Amino acid sequence: IIGDRSNVSLVHGIAPRLRELHSPVETTCLTLASPVSRVILGCGAGSPGAVCLASGSEVLLAQSGDSADGFESVLRFERAVSTVISESARIPEIIVHDLDERRYSTRFALDQIGVGHVAVQHHHAHMAACLAENHENGMALGVVFDFGGFGSDETFWGGEILRGSLDGVERLATFRPIVLAGEHVSTSQVWRLALGMIDEVWSGEPPLHAIPLFRSMPRRVVEVVRRVLDSGPTVRSHAIGLQLEAIAAIVALKLSSIVK
Repeated sequence: IIGDRSNVSLVHGIAPRLRELHSPVETTCLTLASPVSRVILGCGAGSPGAVCLASGSEVLLAQSGDSADGFESVLRFERAVSTVISESARIPEIIVHDLDERRYSTRFALDQIGVGHVAVQHHHAHMAACLAENHENGMALGVVFDFGGFGSDETFWGGEILRGSLDGVERLATFRPIVLAGEHVSTSQVWRLALGMIDEVWSGEPPLHAIPLFRSMPRRVVEVVRRVLDSGPTVRSHAIGLQLEAIAAIVALKLSSIVK
């Protein structure tokens, strides 16, 4: 029971009804097709994201944040957890969380004592959401593309062909990863992604003068990022969302339109 804001239907939910609350966090109530035997708190995959609490045949969902692990998002996450627990009047027995221990939602989950902990790989959660939403319990093939999530091999996944079920998956294939020159800054400064991709294709000597994105960029800035790509800190990512952003920047954008 874990996922992004757009994938909150990770349970066998039918006939959702919006519940009006005086709480600062609005919740959505779903009815489970198959009741659960334990009280389960799902902490979501991060921000933006959702938390939920499943008890018996009822699940309460609440949006937990709208920016990446900032102070306001952390407060909203904690309010969302408090809201679903107070509204359901149930104490969690099991907490489900993402594999990535750098996420605040995961650290929060691991800090809770006296409960069971279940870690779920980000893209298995996406696939399981689709299976659950369609009441499928058997084996299936899953094609999961997104902007990235921590994988079992400690790289970032996001272009995956998976085979499995609600219980687990195996990774059949993926796209060749790209190297991020600093994880967080690369996702906000797309030109870094683009530079890494074209340097790899042209063995470090791409025709930057022919690419609008780099025409006005100082050479020293390019070399600084290249040194990071060569020596770190770097992260390897299979995320198709990031690769598409980099390709779009190479073929269509100018530096001034994407550097933040």
